[in-house]
Amino acid sequence: MNMKKMLCLVMTLMLALSAFALAETDSADLQAQLDVANARIAELEALNALYLPYYEMQIVAEYGEDGIVWREDAQAEYDNAVSMYASYGMSVDGYESYIKQSILENMVRTAILDDKAAELGLSEVSEDARAEMEAQAASTLESYVNSYKSYFADDAKSDEEVTADTVAYLESAGVTQDTLLESLIENYVSEQLYNHVVEGVTVSDEDIQAAYDEMVAAAEEDYTDDYTYNSDRSGGETIVWNPEGYRAVKHVLIKFSTDQASLYSDLQSTLNSLNDELEALNNPEEAVEEEAAEQVAADESGEDAEAEAEPRTQEEIQADISNVGKELEA
Repeated sequence: MNMKKMLCLVMTLMLALSAFALAETDSADLQAQLDVANARIAELEALNALYLPYYEMQIVAEYGEDGIVWREDAQAEYDNAVSMYASYGMSVDGYESYIKQSILENMVRTAILDDKAAELGLSEVSEDARAEMEAQAASTLESYVNSYKSYFADDAKSDEEVTADTVAYLESAGVTQDTLLESLIENYVSEQLYNHVVEGVTVSDEDIQAAYDEMVAAAEEDYTDDYTYNSDRSGGETIVWNPEGYRAVKHVLIKFSTDQASLYSDLQSTLNSLNDELEALNNPEEAVEEEAAEQVAADESGEDAEAEAEPRTQEEIQADISNVGKELEA
């Protein structure tokens, strides 16, 4: 019940009580009683006028007779959407209104379906169905825990402690047996409502083609900018039409064999050594300082310093670098 209706009800009750009181008093008190009642009505109307704007500011959507979507709930959904886009490296700048509108439409749609399911008695879950879903939620949570335990492995902790850390992390992410069960129940109710709606419904090939053509036409109109198209594709929406010039690129990684990995490592090491040799040739002063430091270290350790080979020319080193580069590329 919204505030307007609540205040109207309060005023109606006040009037009824006032009328009852008036009936039990003599005529001398009627005017005084009426003045008190009118003053109280004026006070309630003033309070209504004062607080109603603040109340209405918290409502971002209305549906049906008393359906309301609160700003706080919509803001939470919007914040989640922004975080999701950020995780994909995408910004919502310039698209805030579109995202907010989509969120409100989804929230209203969900609320209407929930209300209809309740009206039809489809939101009730039998004991057997609930027990089955509770077992499924427990099994799913266990699989999550087993999957994430390796991230919290610690030799200093027991298996029970590692499990507790994993469960705590999942809880912080909103994954608990209760939330999993709630999701299963929501899906169950949605499926019950869907089955009720489509019961006895038949669809012809012509109907399917007409619906598809309508979807294509809508996509051609909506996908005039890359953001909307990429958003739908990333969000798992059904794509029935691709904008002209669109290309999908898929990265296929073919791993090295053990021998290839070893050869690659050896070639990379050789390339690093050749680059160091070239650097020493181009910067002889730094090379002399490094040789002196190596000689001092050898003298202190009592070891003989390695004999220096005759310096090669820059062309020789560059030729080796080029050859190793070709092998790496191959």
